[in-house]
Amino acid sequence: MRILAFSMKKELQTLRDEIKTLAGQIHKKLKNIEPKKGDDDGKYIPINVRMQRTQAQTSGQTLKAASNNTEAICLQTDSTVSTKQALNEIESRHDEILKLEKSIRDLHDMFQYLAMEVEAQVQPQRYEAFNLL
Repeated sequence: MRILAFSMKKELQTLRDEIKTLAGQIHKKLKNIEPKKGDDDGKYIPINVRMQRTQAQTSGQTLKAASNNTEAICLQTDSTVSTKQALNEIESRHDEILKLEKSIRDLHDMFQYLAMEVEAQVQPQRYEAFNLL
């Protein structure tokens, strides 16, 4: 186990050294292609300064894009919240309508029952009135 860990550390160190060597070579090549004068004022601008400017511009653009994305997400969230609220209102109204429909059915059944009872009470009275005549 320790041998495996030691060999992994050794490989990692070798990779780090290779990366440092490559970075040094790239830095030298960049220095060679670097113009000696600046664009605007005729002064020498080191590669590090130009890299920092480019990174700052890229970072600014990234932050602006992230800000726009954040605003879009906030708008989506607001839209989602209002949509959920509307859905909840519709569901509650639907439940209320179903309750009302059940109440109407119950009322209808009650009136039918009352009609049958009235009819049942009227029938004997008709027979009695008919027999009295």
